[in-house]
Amino acid sequence: MSVNVWQVVGYHNSGKTTFITELLPRLRAAGYQAATIKHHGHDQEFESMTHPETDTGKHWESGADAVVYALTNGFSIVSHHPFALTDIVAFYQLSGRYDVILIEGFKKANYPKILFHRGLEDDHLIRQLDNIQAVVTHGDVRRLKRKTSVPVFSVNDFETLISIILHRLGGKT
Repeated sequence: MSVNVWQVVGYHNSGKTTFITELLPRLRAAGYQAATIKHHGHDQEFESMTHPETDTGKHWESGADAVVYALTNGFSIVSHHPFALTDIVAFYQLSGRYDVILIEGFKKANYPKILFHRGLEDDHLIRQLDNIQAVVTHGDVRRLKRKTSVPVFSVNDFETLISIILHRLGGKT
């Protein structure tokens, strides 16, 4: 099974999460199963999972290198050894359950990217990042089109970009 992987990248408050939350229902309506991976820039432990009074917390405190908190509708993992993005993507791919994986963040990874661009201060990202497939900007679309060969969209025009993504995915069979 071929899984489409897309990154949605850009700085804080550029519209990444808003875009993903608009894209997900459209993917579902088109018959796709989608999974997401969200980069969290703050190294916080999963306090509810590792609380010393819980069973999983006791496992953690006793020296487990990783703990899976399994529920009937999913699971969470906490680990002393971080998982690489490629490991998480591979997990989703190997599960065979998903047609599309959306990654929010992880700018330096090399999956196809949609770059969210706040304005002039983000121009350097166009030069620095690999595999950009489209740019969504809060700034001047015409100015940005002169700086890149990839399609550029206004942050006010998610609809066109979503339609292009759905077209690229092709039909569900």
